[in-house]
Amino acid sequence: LIARVHLTYNDRRAGVDHTEEWEAVFYPLSDRFDPSKAINVDYDHRDLSSHAPEEAVYVLPQANLGSGAYFKEARSSLRDHLSRSLRMSVFRNSALRLFSRAGESRADFEARCKAAAEEAADAEVSKLKDRYDSAISRVKSQLSDADRRVRELETDTNQRKQQELLQGAGDLLTGLLGGKRRSLSLSRAASRRSQTRRTEERLRTAEEKMADKANELEQIEDKLAEDITEISEKWKSAALQIEEMEISLDKADVDVDDLGVLWIPSA
Repeated sequence: LIARVHLTYNDRRAGVDHTEEWEAVFYPLSDRFDPSKAINVDYDHRDLSSHAPEEAVYVLPQANLGSGAYFKEARSSLRDHLSRSLRMSVFRNSALRLFSRAGESRADFEARCKAAAEEAADAEVSKLKDRYDSAISRVKSQLSDADRRVRELETDTNQRKQQELLQGAGDLLTGLLGGKRRSLSLSRAASRRSQTRRTEERLRTAEEKMADKANELEQIEDKLAEDITEISEKWKSAALQIEEMEISLDKADVDVDDLGVLWIPSA
């Protein structure tokens, strides 16, 4: 017998709706049709001839080809056998909820999983912007203010030191020990020196504040880097979670389109 069968693999979850053709020759035939003796051969009607060779001699098989019941039983048993024995293998990535397409190689499916994982990672990383944007902007603004304050105080301190130098460094001590300066004059010199020291103290405080803000910004960026790395590693791992699964056939998925008698010439 020669058979052509259409197989339909369906799996809604995997998005599979695939039909393929199965062809075989069964030879020799026995009293009972045995579907397990299939010899798979791809053929079409151009491979067959309806004209017998001249002086052909036919050897009748043991099978009762004159009985319609034989062919009915052959169709039924072939359908049962194929629904039990055939499976379609596909690849699945549960983490990404992806399934391979019919005929898609593992390498191609892995590439598709990698691309999907990268897209998912990009989407998750973009959400970090909302979480970190306000904090980073706030600290950057404070750092900018602190930097401006430091530069202002540096300028003020340098100017005061320059004024002291121009007006005579050490005048306060010389005037006091020499006893030649009046208290009002000494007071003005002392005031200038005190103002310079207070400005220097404010400068140190501003520098410390600036350093604190710089450190705070660095800590935020370190945490952001950790989050990005964690997301990247999570989706890289997800892309590798590939397993093979099989899609089975129901009897209704097996359609015996063609079942006929084939005479095979002997050598």
